[in-house]
This record gives sequence, C-alpha cells and structure tokens, in this order.
Amino acid sequence: MNKEWGDVFRNMTLKELNELPFLKEFPDHFPNSLKHFIQSCEQMSLNRSQEITESTEIPLEMRRNISAKKLHEISNMATVVSSLYNKNDCDLVIDIGAGLGYVSELLSKVYNIPVVTLEGNESHAEKAAKKLESSKIKVYTLRIDDSQLVREKLKNIIEENNSNNTCVIGLHCCGDLTVNILRLCSQINVSLVCLVSCCYHRMSKWPMSSKLTSIFKGPLSLYGLRLGAQETRIRWLNQTENDHETHVRNVLYRAVLELFLKNKGMETLKKTKRRLVRREERLSFAHYIDDVINRTEFSSLWKEEITQLYRECEEAENMIEPITCLQVMLQSVIETLILIDRVYFLKENGSYDVNLLNVFDDKISPRNVAIVMEAKKML
Repeated sequence: MNKEWGDVFRNMTLKELNELPFLKEFPDHFPNSLKHFIQSCEQMSLNRSQEITESTEIPLEMRRNISAKKLHEISNMATVVSSLYNKNDCDLVIDIGAGLGYVSELLSKVYNIPVVTLEGNESHAEKAAKKLESSKIKVYTLRIDDSQLVREKLKNIIEENNSNNTCVIGLHCCGDLTVNILRLCSQINVSLVCLVSCCYHRMSKWPMSSKLTSIFKGPLSLYGLRLGAQETRIRWLNQTENDHETHVRNVLYRAVLELFLKNKGMETLKKTKRRLVRREERLSFAHYIDDVINRTEFSSLWKEEITQLYRECEEAENMIEPITCLQVMLQSVIETLILIDRVYFLKENGSYDVNLLNVFDDKISPRNVAIVMEAKKML
C-alpha cells in the first residue's frame, strides 16, 4: 500500500473504516487516487438490496434443526420460484443440487407444485429420498456436467415426467454447477431457470461469454474468484470491535504459519484432528501454535523459530483491516463481473429474457443474487 493511503488508514477509527465503502463525500485529506478507487468500486457494483418483500411461511414440522440463515433462504427461494413458475405456465420443477430437498419439499407442500430433485452426491440423494418419501417427490442421483450424456439424461427425466414447460432451479450451486446448468438449459430449451450460485473459487470456467472473453485476456486468479465469494460490504458495515480483533488475530496467525511453512519448503500440514485450532476468544499466538503442534505434524522443535517470525511480522497487524476493507470494496466488483458474464452468455446463446434478482437479505446470506432465465414468448 502506498504511503498516502497508509497515512489515511492509520488515522481512521474502526467506525470510519466500517463506513468507508459507503462514503459519498470525502475528507479533504483523502488522496484523489483513494477517492477514485472508492467511487469506481461503487459504480462498477450491482445494488444488492433485497427485492423480495414477502416470503413463504414454512410449516413448523419443516423447521426442525434448520438454521435461521437456511430458513431465510428456503422461504424466499420458494416464493420467487412459485411466482416465476406461474408466470411462465410451467408444469414441473427440477431442483438441481437439491441436497436434502428443502426447497423442493416446500414447493410441493405449500404450492402443490410437481417437483423432482437431482443430486450428485449419492449419500445426500439417499437421505433426500427417505426424507421426501411422504411428499412423493422423485429423487434422481445425477452429477451434472455439460456433456452430451448428462444432456440426454436430463431430457429423459423431463420426458419421463411428462413436462412441456420445465422450470430448473438451484440454490447454492457450487463452483461449475451454475455454469454447467446454464450451458445445459440453453441447449435443451427449458422454459425457466432460477439459480443462486456460491463458491466462485471452485469454478474452472470463467469467463463464459464471448463479450467478456474479448475484454479479459485470461481468467481471474483463484484469489480473485475467492474474493468474489467473500461477504458483502453490508456485513462489513456491521462489524464490531471484537469482530475486527478476532479477524486480525486469525489472519495474522494463519499468515505467519503459512510463511513459516513456505520457508521450510512445505505447502500444507497433515491434520490429526478435524479442527486446526480451538475456538477460543483472545487466543494467544503461543496457544495457537500449541494447538497446531498437538493437531498436526508440525514439530515442537520449531516453536521458538516460528515465535520469532511472529514477532517480526506483528507490526503488520495494523494494516490487516485496512487491506480487508479494500478487499470488501473489490468483492462487489468481482462478483458483479461474474454475474454479468453469465447474463451475456445466455443472451449470446439463445432467445431468453435474462435478469438478476436479489432474492435474499445479504446481511443474512451474502450470495443473494439469482440469475433468472425465461424463454421469450412467441408472439
């Protein structure tokens, strides 16, 4: 970070740092380059405010052992899908990557919509089949890619269920799943697609569209895609002092460990327990390393050496949150690029009306944008 920006950040309070991505008017001492960066990030980012004002009431028996975040997502997704389903005169919903079928079950029970689910994980599919047995929802085990074989299997499922106007949905389509679904659905002429994506860093295919391929000379890096999948700026706005302290500590400790391993010519540590360290507030670096020693192959003989490295890096902690704040601003730009690329791809490859719809509150669920593809009606 250049000196001008660093001087600004070093004199900011945490409250001012939280509000920085939202600034419209800037103090006189802000360098023009920083003002331009903040304004450009704002201009190149989609509005993320939730556009759904009503949500589906989830029956009490379906609420058990489901987190508040999941309930919010299921409820709002069902509302959006049912509305689009009726608008497009659909006769079947195919829920791809359905997991245990929460959205499918809600669509079936509340809206009486015919639903089948597709799940690539055999264990999840077996559990879903047992869970959805009383709802008479068919569960298919099928791992989705954009191959001819999967395309034919999807066509067969549509024919088997006597559908003429199929709606394909997906909640939290991870990595390439969204890309593969969009490619498949643009080739088999479904009536409606509604997908909410996640885990952009697991994508192997970006950009999709000719438009963005002509602009970008190569794909986004793994780090860029991972940044696009981070939390949105509204969550940053609500960070407490304790949240910031915890984040600084976690980032610094992990960075020191990674730097130490790199210096030793090691890429990863083999864990002997599921969690690398205990969840404990105000965990000291000494306790952190003790946990690493006890839970991995990290040698206790290295403890003094890594502690010395930590002391050398400790002064960098004052810039962790300022850099994170800049990343928060870039997050929305990167995610906007990923979403816009998908819109361009669909418009280039078929006769569709394509829209982006903010279906969730991003304070609750940061991946809150659904891509909606509707086949254009013949006049």
